[in-house]
Formats: sequence, C-alpha cells, structure tokens
Amino acid sequence: MNPDTDFDHLARTWLQDGPTEMPDRSLQAALDEVHVTSQRRFGAAWRTLPMHSNVWRTAAAAAFALLIIAAGAYLFGRAPGGTGGPGPIPSPSPSPQPYPTSGLVAPGTYLVRPPDAPAYTVTMPADWQAGGEPVKNDGTPASLALMTWRVGNVSADPCQWVGNLLNPPVGPTVDDLATALANQPRRSATTPMDVSLGGYSGKYLELTVPIDLDFATCSQDPGQGPTSPHFFVSWVGLTTDETMGFARPGSHDRIWILDVNGVRLLLDAVDFPAATAQDRGELQSIIDSIHIEPMAPTPSPSTSP
Repeated sequence: MNPDTDFDHLARTWLQDGPTEMPDRSLQAALDEVHVTSQRRFGAAWRTLPMHSNVWRTAAAAAFALLIIAAGAYLFGRAPGGTGGPGPIPSPSPSPQPYPTSGLVAPGTYLVRPPDAPAYTVTMPADWQAGGEPVKNDGTPASLALMTWRVGNVSADPCQWVGNLLNPPVGPTVDDLATALANQPRRSATTPMDVSLGGYSGKYLELTVPIDLDFATCSQDPGQGPTSPHFFVSWVGLTTDETMGFARPGSHDRIWILDVNGVRLLLDAVDFPAATAQDRGELQSIIDSIHIEPMAPTPSPSTSP
C-alpha cells in the first residue's frame, strides 16, 4: 500500500461526498412573536434557511487542511527505522468565523458584527440558526434569541407606542436606560442591579410582557397597514428607525445594559414560556461566552419616532 496515494484518494472522496447543504427550516414562529420594523434581526432574510454550500465547503477545506497536516506529521516525522520522531507541534487556536447569514450554525466560535453596535465573539451550540444574531426556533412558540441594541428612546406606553416616546427622551447613561425600562408601564420588571458581561460593567434587569395582556388594545404598525398585527413595542434604535417589540404576550427579556468604552450597549436575551430548560441553558451558555469588542462613541442623534 502506498500511504500517500491512499490518503489522497480518501481525502478526495471525503470532499466529494461530504455534506454541502443543511435542510431548510422556517422561522415564521419567531417572526410572529418578535417584531423589529426594519427586519434586520427578525426580517425577510430569516424567512427561509437554505444552508449555503460554501459554508460547508469552507469547513471541509479547513478539515482537509488539518488532515494534510496530520498526515505530513505521520509520514515525514518518523525516524527511518519507524521509531521515534519529533513530538507533536501545537496548532494555533483558530480565529472566530464570521457569523453566517443563513442556515443552521455549526457549533464553534463566531464573530458577530451588528450594523449599529459593537462586534462580539460568541461560542454557539448545535441547532441554532443564523441571520444576523443568534436565534433558536423549532416551529413552536418556544423561540429564543439574543439581540444587541443601541437604544435611542423608550416608549412611554409600550402598548400605545405609535408616536408615544418619552419626552424628554431617556438620558444617555446606563442608569438612565435601566431606570426608564424598569419604570415602563404594563411591564413586570426586576430592580436593576450591577453586573459585568463580556469584559464590561453595567446594569441587569428582567422584563416580561404580561401573559394576560389583550394585544387587541395595542397599536398596529402604521407601516404595515390596517391588517397589521397589534404590537407591544419597548424601545427605538439610536442610529436607525428600528423598534423592538412583541406580537404575543408572555415574552421574557433578560437585559444587560453595558458601558462599552462610552458606548451604551443593550443585550436582550429573549425567551417565551414554552422554551425548555435545555433551551434556556443553551442561551445562557451563549451569553457566558460573549466577549465584546470596543467601539468608538457615536453622538446621539434626534430620537423622534
């Protein structure tokens, strides 16, 4: 047997027959539950999930390169008599991969770059979806998500939210935003407490949308016309016209508001009552793995609705 020829054959066969596509899965349940007007996080790009073959071929190429390295160490590192040889050379830790825009996310460490917030690295478990930031949905109301926000202002009443922001707007500090959210009407809120996450300090609180809230009494999205669902909207973005809200009761927000070198960053870990303990544990493991990259401060623009 020629080990070089045998290895080449196995490697070529593996690359030809390896997986190139993951099955499609719908995120419509998440779209029905969490409403972001710009569709950046829960929008059209997330409605279908064909796995780009390039993602898997890139992974295959990386694995193939590791096989070549291992084969080279085996074939060329042995002494002539087949005994001994140099010890193994440690390989450097791989750099985080860019977070995918579609498909299921393979377990690993990724760099997420939200368009208006600091980038962060995160380690993902299996069975989570891509599309901008981490989300998990199994076609039921058990969806979970992690989202980052630069908040510009807070709804004075999240049920009657259209044209109804705080006036004067919420102040620029971490404490200002934590206090405004904790005091927001129609919310069940915990008292903000000191916390650190991803290398930065700030405040932590939890919010829920009451399970008995009649959503038919809440405002519709004017941009979607008279057939729009009724939404419960908590805040608006700082540098965009996005709004963050929900289309059904019972959502649970675990919120970290951090000072990232003068940039106020909100991380929102969302789950719904049907989420399992395993789901919530996976979401917590993602949060625990976060490392936030620094970002230069941005002057606060007008926060008119």
